[in-house]
Amino acid sequence: MKKSLMIFVIFSITLLQAQDRKNLSLEEAIQTGLEKSPVIAISEMAVQSAEARAREAETALFPSLRVDGSYQRLSDVPEFTLDVPLPGMPANGVEIFPNIVDHYNVRVSLQQPVFTGFRLRGNRDASRYNAEAEQYGHSADKNELEYAVTRAYWNAYRAKESERIVAASIDQLNEHLKNVKNFYEEGMITRNEVLKVQVQVSNTNVRLIEARNKVRVALLQLNNLIGLPLETEIELTSDPQYEYIHTQTIDDYVKTAMSDNPEMRELELRKQMGESALRVARSGWYPQIYLTGGYYYQRPHQRYLPLRDEFNDSWDIGVTVSFNVWNWGATSHRSSQARAQLRQTEYALEKRRDDLTVEVAQEYLNVESASEQVEAAHIALEQAEENYRVTNDLFKEEMVVNADVLDADVALVQARMSYIEALVRYEIAQAGLKKAIGCSND
Repeated sequence: MKKSLMIFVIFSITLLQAQDRKNLSLEEAIQTGLEKSPVIAISEMAVQSAEARAREAETALFPSLRVDGSYQRLSDVPEFTLDVPLPGMPANGVEIFPNIVDHYNVRVSLQQPVFTGFRLRGNRDASRYNAEAEQYGHSADKNELEYAVTRAYWNAYRAKESERIVAASIDQLNEHLKNVKNFYEEGMITRNEVLKVQVQVSNTNVRLIEARNKVRVALLQLNNLIGLPLETEIELTSDPQYEYIHTQTIDDYVKTAMSDNPEMRELELRKQMGESALRVARSGWYPQIYLTGGYYYQRPHQRYLPLRDEFNDSWDIGVTVSFNVWNWGATSHRSSQARAQLRQTEYALEKRRDDLTVEVAQEYLNVESASEQVEAAHIALEQAEENYRVTNDLFKEEMVVNADVLDADVALVQARMSYIEALVRYEIAQAGLKKAIGCSND
């Protein structure tokens, strides 16, 4: 019974640990971040709101049908009668306005705008441009998040690889320490040489502790960014893929960015929205013309005389024209506001064009620089690995001193770190260039 219980406990602990550990590729990290990010959810709701507002503005161009109904109970008043001194007329007079206390009224009204000084069409166009701009704003938010997740992912990868490199260095140093101790026991070297290796092992262990702490911090940042529980243990499954291919020039990338970058597209639509808003503001200079119609079903009906306590119907149709002759310059002020806001958007668009040109050029050069660093770091790594192998073999044959092996180990660790740093920098630079030109990083 105890054995079965122990097996169950071990199995449960293993299962819980497996549930907390998650294999995660870069693409999966980006997708998880997009699904769980409150920023993306907020911008998505902004898109839905803007689309609904655009559909609402569209409805103002069509006829509106309204139904009103009412009931009133009036107080009693004397009936109004008129004495007519003619033969055959009632002696108590003719009832003109009877005392009808219950009044019922049903009205169906129809209104169709004919001309509103381009206000309704301007509102419709502005709402459409706003909805499209929100779509591109949503795309820009997604691009920003994808880039942030990509940076966090590769930073975590760099931290984990640094930990692995330091751990491998400790294994190498421990193996070297065994050889040094054997030489010391045989009287071939002094105790000071053994202590040198032990000191380097101790220092490297301190570096390993620091590297592990950096891994924890990097994974916490990644978990927080993509919406996973902070305690989730992540196994990164993507590796840097270095393949330097530039078939386009900086000018080509800038041209692509001007047409595809979502922030640029959003500002261009904001400009068109501002132009429509200016037309709306100027609509006050024009008359407002509406076609109206109504159907009335009332008891008593005011148009039927004498009044009777019964339902009767009637209808009307007409044209309404209104023109605001003087409003103390309100229309002019609204136009000035809209014109200033339009110019503000135009200035922002011009500035964004200049900033984007610089951003694309900078990211392009970052990719070029990172590519050169990867190639140089790879050559340096091959040389450092060969140097360590040769130096270690020569030490075993007593052809070099202990300090040469320790120096070779330090050089090898540095070369491995530099190579990982170059690969990560290249991946981040590529992601930055894709973000600048408006391409998805996944």
